[in-house]
Amino acid sequence: MSSDSAVSSEQAMINEIVEKYSETMKMRFNNQIFIGRRVTFLLRSIMVVAGMILVVLFAVLLLLSTHMQALTTTVNTMNAHFTSMSTDVAQMKVVVADMDHSVNDLPIILSEIQTMQGYVGDMSASITPLSGNMGNINQKMIVMSGNVKSMANTFKHMDNSVMHISRDVNQLSQPMKNFNQWMPIP
Repeated sequence: MSSDSAVSSEQAMINEIVEKYSETMKMRFNNQIFIGRRVTFLLRSIMVVAGMILVVLFAVLLLLSTHMQALTTTVNTMNAHFTSMSTDVAQMKVVVADMDHSVNDLPIILSEIQTMQGYVGDMSASITPLSGNMGNINQKMIVMSGNVKSMANTFKHMDNSVMHISRDVNQLSQPMKNFNQWMPIP
């Protein structure tokens, strides 16, 4: 009987080992199913997010392609207007230079007027009011000379500002020109 009890005790141990192994395999199988479900969920989530990113990128590309022509046209129109302004300012600069040259003759005129005032002072008393008028004209000529010089300085500052604006617009429109050359719109 002792051999039967030894066999039965060995059989019980084998059964216990088999049960523990079976439980371990069930736990492992349940863990694999759990991990598989999580991985499947993560993969599905990643696919949905990737799909949403693709839809957003497509929408942005579609938006850019529909508005690119209008944007390019607007930038080109602005560039043409600023170029035209630059040309007009260059012409104004020439006119102001001519005015400046003409203003340079004003001191000679003023000196001649002062000489004339000396001669007029020697004339008869009936011409005395004329001398007062010449003084007023002299004062107005001085004021006018100052105003013309102020205008010349203002036009010079405007010319510099417009040149900077034209350069800035050309720099701002360069990326759009490069992008249009890189990816032209039909």
